[in-house]
Parts: sequence; structure tokens; C-alpha cells
Amino acid sequence: MQGKKISKEELLSGIKEARKKGVDLRVITIQKSIYRRLYRCYKNHFESWSDALAAAGINYESLETEAKEKDRLSYLEDLKKAYATGLDLSRANLVGTKESGLYYRHQRFYSGRFSYEQALKDAGLPVAEIVRQKRHDKNQIAEELKDRCKNGLAINATSLPKDLYKGCTNHFGSLDAALKYAGFNPRKIRKNQLHSTAEILLEIVKLHLKGKNLNEKFLIKYGTKKTKRIVYAAQKKFSGHWPEAVRTLGIDYSIYEVNQKWNKEKVHKSIQTLSAQGEPLNGGYVSANHSNLYHAASRYAGGWEKAITDSGLNYEQINLSGISLSPDEIISQIKMFYERGEDLSSGVMMVHPEDCVRRVYTQALSKFESWNAAITAAGLSYNDIAKVETHSIKNLRTKIKSLDKAGISLAPSDLAGTENHKYYHAVMRRRDTWKEFLLECKIDWQKYLKQVDWKNGQGVLEYLRSNFTSGLVTGAGNDKNFRAAAEKYFGSIPAAVKKAGLIYSRRGKISKKMLDDPATIGTLYQYNLEFLKQIAQKIYWGAKTRKLKTYPLDDLISEAFMELIMIIPEKPVDKGVKQFAYWKIYERLTELNRQLGKEISWDNEVYFDLFKKDEGEENE
Repeated sequence: MQGKKISKEELLSGIKEARKKGVDLRVITIQKSIYRRLYRCYKNHFESWSDALAAAGINYESLETEAKEKDRLSYLEDLKKAYATGLDLSRANLVGTKESGLYYRHQRFYSGRFSYEQALKDAGLPVAEIVRQKRHDKNQIAEELKDRCKNGLAINATSLPKDLYKGCTNHFGSLDAALKYAGFNPRKIRKNQLHSTAEILLEIVKLHLKGKNLNEKFLIKYGTKKTKRIVYAAQKKFSGHWPEAVRTLGIDYSIYEVNQKWNKEKVHKSIQTLSAQGEPLNGGYVSANHSNLYHAASRYAGGWEKAITDSGLNYEQINLSGISLSPDEIISQIKMFYERGEDLSSGVMMVHPEDCVRRVYTQALSKFESWNAAITAAGLSYNDIAKVETHSIKNLRTKIKSLDKAGISLAPSDLAGTENHKYYHAVMRRRDTWKEFLLECKIDWQKYLKQVDWKNGQGVLEYLRSNFTSGLVTGAGNDKNFRAAAEKYFGSIPAAVKKAGLIYSRRGKISKKMLDDPATIGTLYQYNLEFLKQIAQKIYWGAKTRKLKTYPLDDLISEAFMELIMIIPEKPVDKGVKQFAYWKIYERLTELNRQLGKEISWDNEVYFDLFKKDEGEENE
């Protein structure tokens, strides 16, 4: 009866009765059952719920084990049902689709290199039939080669993606045989194939992301044969030769010039440029890759540490990124991050914008069993930390609509510095413009996006650069105030866009012909590099966390940019660059990493899966 105090004997009797009826007595479930009053009353007689269970002859840990085993058996049944419906249960088919949970659930119950295979085996399913990735016919490889050639990309051995080259050798025995099958002359292909403008710029991107010295004379003297060919090709393709090709991508070539005249101001400016470009600034890296800058800092700016500090950067954080941390130092850093209010969930830490924060996360993975273990060692509860708000597009739409309904200003300037700015930041990682997202939410964007002072034309350029973050300007004429200002100061919107260094497209399309212009590729690189880095970091650190094979981060970023250039002509008119490209690039990088571990041995057999496309791309 409600209000009646339960005696100790009644409590124990009730627990035993519930156990006999098969009730799940774990804390998380007992509170939602009809026996929840037992849980609420245990404090009158015991210090903890597990003590109450022990007094009733029940071991709490055994409950956890039983529940996990029950969930495992339920998962195996789900696998059987899915297989019976004809669903392809291979990892390649499940990951990236709405059925991906069917694959990832096995990680709760199994571990090790062949964990998924063991789950299939326990479910009584034909492992070899499911895991054996389908061998694709030679025509598919030939089509890949033809598509690359049609898009102006080289198809010689040094230029092919690793998975495509591997497919050629696996199916044909050699690249020459694959080229002949596709209708090409291998001898002509092997010769110094003429490099297109796009290919030159893509190679520069790779070198830049790897932190290589881009000085023209240095590369000709010390570069690989492939790099030298790219430099020579740039000398023919660009009127300003190699330096102009580098500057086209928005990279400051002056930091690579050996004979430039240095002073204190130039040292500080070069440091800030490197920082903006995302290059490491610890002394060891800079002395190896930008020795002229490092020596100039010693001569004109009082040393590297002082030069960093005087440039407005935190030397301690920069220096931290280049050293190995002890477990105690990692724990100390975690506590510091927690005290300053950092989100310590794994998903956020692995793609954190600060190098020093990501370094603590990655080193914690190697020094502790997991990030969870590092958090626990720091005296924190990971269960509490992991309860973070998810920023899916659907959730963001709901949140932004609620803010608008509550009368909160959605102007970017008003959101800055508030707790709601995180929603704006999350949106701009996935959309080209704030206006685009407000229109998705059916919110009147004009009341939040107003430009009052055009600053004699400078405000027009600032408007374009801040509102079209992918570098592609389309639909700007819908803002009558902006259109009038652009025509007043520059004569037309296209002229203003060109002055701002952006890409103008009235219909929102970027054609293959537009990509022949080096400036178009350069703009896409400058304005989308951070977007591409975020995708690559998510793939890279996700693989590291799960102890899976992965390509180096810089390789993933350059591959992401190559994929963007390849797919951008296919972008629909009604989608922004980021909205269109996000999942396509994500799946491409996932596929690349998956290929690294593709030749796996199961029951002494080797299976291959070449060019299998993941289906079920997410529609936002």
C-alpha cells in the first residue's frame, strides 16, 4: 500500500519474487518496472542496491553478464532474420547505410581481428559466403580507367589510386595488361604523360598537406621524379611558373623563398600564415621544413619561442604538440580541459580544432586501454561526459526553429559569444551559407542577415566571403540591398565576386570547363580545406580509436580534395557544395581505409572486394 514502509524482510522477499519471475534487476531497468518501489526503499536498509541484492543471494555482476548474453543472443537472432530476408550482411554492404547498426552491434559482444566473422559463425550463418566480397569483372576496372582519363587525370602507375592499381594487378596481372584491355597504349601512358592544370594543383595540395618544402629549386634538386615532372609541367602551364601555381591555391609562396629579405614583421607574418594554413609550429617541424624562417626568427625576433609569442600564439600549446606525454601528464591535461569546460566526449576530442587537445586524446589511446579508461583515471565519469547533444541536421533544424520561435536573434553576430553559437558552428560545417540553412528551416532569413554599412565596397567583399563559405556564390542577387551595393561599387555581382576571389555561378553549378581555370580549383581548396579536414579527421581518428588500419591523415585530406574536384560537376542546382559533398567524400575515405584491411584471412582463404560502392547514402 502506498505510504507503507517496507520492512527488510519484505524487501528481500520482493527481490527474490521478482528474480523468480525473470525481472531484470539492474538499476537501469528496475526503476522502469512494476517493482520500482523495491528499488526506492532499499536505502532504508542497505547502503547500495547491490548490497540489497547480495542479501537476497543475488550477485549484481551476474545480472550484467546475463543481460549482455541475452542481448547477444537477440543480436544473433536479428542476424539470422536479416539473412533470411536476403539482405547482404557483408561489412561493405552494411556500413554507411540505415542497416549499419546490424554490423556495429557485434562490437558490444565480440573483439579481435575477426570479431564480426565470429558473430556470423555463432549465428550459424555461412561465414565464407557472407564475408567473401564479390570479385568484380574486368569491365568495371576498365571503366574506372576510362573515367579517370575522361576527367583529365593521369592513369600511369604513379598517379592511380592504390585500390585501382591493386585491382589492375589482381585481375590482369599487370597495369599494362589492364590498360590494353581498356583500349589504351601502355607505352604512351608510361611516357611522361602531359599533366593537366588540375593534376598539377592536386599534386601541390598533396605536398602542402604533407608539410613539404615547396621551393621550386629545392624540389627540382631533391624531389622525386614525379615531383620534378609536376614542377616542369607547372613551368609550362602557368605564366608565373611554379610559384604562381602554388599561389593559385592561396598558399603564401614567400615563406619558401630562400633569398627573401627578412625582418621582425615578416617573421611574425610568416608564422601567422603557417598557423592559418594549419601547419605544425613546433620547433622541430619548422627547422626541418622551413629552416629559413626558423633561422630568421633567431636572428630578427629573439628566437623561435619569442617569435611565436609575439605573433599572438600560445607557445606552450604549440610545443605540447611535438612531445610525448606521460600518463600523469595526460591525466593532468584532461583535468585542465574539464575545468575550462571542454566537451570531453570521444567524438568531439578526435576532431578538436586545437592540435594540443587532439594530441592528448591520441596519446591517451596509446598510454591507456581506451579514452574511457583515461577519463576514469582522471577521476571523472565517462557516462556523464558522453551525454552530449548530437548535432545531426535534423536536430539542428529543430533547435534553430525553437530559437526563432522563442524570439532569439539568429544573426551570426548575435549568436557569437553565446551558448547557441555551437549550433551555428555545427551548421556551417555542413552547409555553404547560413541563409541556405534558414531557408531549409522555413525561417525568414532577411530579418537576420542584414548589411548596413557597405564601407565603400569593402563591405560587399566581406559579405561575400563570410556568407559563401564554400567559395561558390549563387543566388546572391536575391538580396536586393546587396545587389544594389554590388552594382554601385563594382558594376555587377559577377565583378564583385571576382574581386572577392570567389567563384560565380548564376545557376549554382560548377562545370568541368570551369575546373580548367586554375583559380576555380584554388578557390575550392582555400574555402573548403577546413571542411575536408573535418571529414578526414573523423575517419582517421575513428579508425585509430577502433584500432583499425588507416591512411595517414594528410593522405586522407588530399584524397578528399581530389574527390571533391571529381564530383563537384555533378552537384545539383538546389544543393550547396558541403551538403552535396559531405557523405560522398565520407564514404570515399571510408572505402579507402576499408581497402587497407581488405585482404583478410578467414579459414585460410583470401577475399577481395574492389570498387564495391556503399549504398544508402544519407539524404539530409
